[in-house]
Amino acid sequence: MDSVISELPENILNAAGEALNSLIPEKSKERYDKAYNVFKQWQSENHTMVIEENVLLAYFQELSKKHSPSSLWVYYSMLRSTVGIYENRDIKIFLKLFAFIKRQNVGNEVKKAKVLSDDQFKKFLIEAQEEEYLLTKVVVIFGLFGACRCDEIYNLSVNYVKEEGSVLIVKINHAKNYKPRFFTVVPDGAINSVQIVKKYMGLRPKHTKHEHFFVFYNRGKCSVQRVGIHKISSVPKMVATFLGLPNVEQYTGHSLRRSSATILANTGGNVTDLKRLGGWRSSTVAEGYVEESVENKIKIAKRMFGHAESGTSSSTMRSEITCNNNSTEVVHTASSRVETSEISFPGMTISNLKECTINVYFGK
Repeated sequence: MDSVISELPENILNAAGEALNSLIPEKSKERYDKAYNVFKQWQSENHTMVIEENVLLAYFQELSKKHSPSSLWVYYSMLRSTVGIYENRDIKIFLKLFAFIKRQNVGNEVKKAKVLSDDQFKKFLIEAQEEEYLLTKVVVIFGLFGACRCDEIYNLSVNYVKEEGSVLIVKINHAKNYKPRFFTVVPDGAINSVQIVKKYMGLRPKHTKHEHFFVFYNRGKCSVQRVGIHKISSVPKMVATFLGLPNVEQYTGHSLRRSSATILANTGGNVTDLKRLGGWRSSTVAEGYVEESVENKIKIAKRMFGHAESGTSSSTMRSEITCNNNSTEVVHTASSRVETSEISFPGMTISNLKECTINVYFGK
């Protein structure tokens, strides 16, 4: 096999090498290669260079003494990619290794960034003085409306924030999963989030040469210097400090994304809404961002025992339209929350509703 490879033209080998290098994301390549090199060094020290299940079990047994269970999954993921690319071996077939790592998670409680409630964010946005906190407010607004990661906010371009009527449309082009998405910022009662963002945008120096949205702000003025990612990730801690909350160090950059998901879930959003908001592909991952709250548990308990909130019902309608010559069958498809105790359809009214799901089919 090696002799066949050696006979290939140099341009083919170079092209294949470039293709292999592109299999690992550029921003993660250094970390992945480091994990792989550490593993190979461990193999060398233990006088075994083969890729076998017992070898990897021994390696991860050692890692488990120094790292948390969640970190073991990270190392597993990086080695699975690098060993597959550099040695053409798939460690996914090692079921005992997978079971060992999974077993380490039993009884382990993952520490997550603390979340801020809707009321806490509103209090900050209303009471914090804009002369000092305008930049912080804009980061909070984007983080909440878009469930943004810190690097998504950091990489945001001025070209991707557009005004459409009374709302702002913000496009996220540098997503972790390479799937672009967008979100809207809307005025909300006493807090006009659109006006806060527009005020910040209006202070941007006209001679700014780069296109990064976030530039430094201090006492009513913006400079051309780009805001760093560490400044952005410190925003939840700044909000918690302003509100006088305990354990402010637990409010990390990830708090914005988790808070956004939790607020949506607490206001009736379903898993599909969550996935659309944060760009998650996996329902399990999306649900993992939602903080368990007393408020949500109370709502669940009320639904279980028939104590629905007065005047509120949740309806689900499904629909499809099929046309066959002269016959038309309509089965309505939409999903909505109806803030009423009565729903009307042509020729039909349903009243006295309490937390129910209604499937309606219209046929002709």
